[in-house]
Amino acid sequence: MSRKGRKAAPSIVRRISDLPGLANWETSYCLCPKSSPSLPEPLPLACSRRNSAGASETMPLFENAEYLIRANLQQLASNNRVRAVEIGRFTADQFEAINRQKEAQALPLLEDPGIVFIGSHAYRSRVIRDGYTIDDMVVQIKAALATTSIWKSATRMTALRSTIGRDDGYGNEIFDEAIFELTARKPKAELYSIIPKGDRNKPKK
Repeated sequence: MSRKGRKAAPSIVRRISDLPGLANWETSYCLCPKSSPSLPEPLPLACSRRNSAGASETMPLFENAEYLIRANLQQLASNNRVRAVEIGRFTADQFEAINRQKEAQALPLLEDPGIVFIGSHAYRSRVIRDGYTIDDMVVQIKAALATTSIWKSATRMTALRSTIGRDDGYGNEIFDEAIFELTARKPKAELYSIIPKGDRNKPKK
């Protein structure tokens, strides 16, 4: 079915324990793997929140985030330069899980839970290379930056992964991942790329 004629499909909800590769995740707020020799044990829930001041208590994305994201992507589609815009803030759980990873790797901690977006790399990867639409990208970003998304353990990148599978309209069940760059826009994190994991069927260009 063409992109214009396809209908939005309902989300497919799965428990975290049912997801491939995620069965060993704890349900504590730090979301650390149960067995990981390179990471310290999860902090108790009553631990200090000194590094999460200003983190979101509800949804990571701001109410006007979709407008800001779409505006940047449309400007990029017109070959215009765009500026960095703040689109949301990590939840306290996400923020502290990211900093636990940085601490375990002896890397500088993320100082601010703010998330900024430019979109140039993501646009080139998803729209120009893969054939997705701007509407598709907005859905991918919103899914990856949901309050239920969890920190993904990786040595060479910082990422959040959706825990809710969705039908992308192209015949795939997708778990979206948001990739962050933590140095260029310090003290905030930049949403550098978005990856719809599981998209075996790509859009037709």
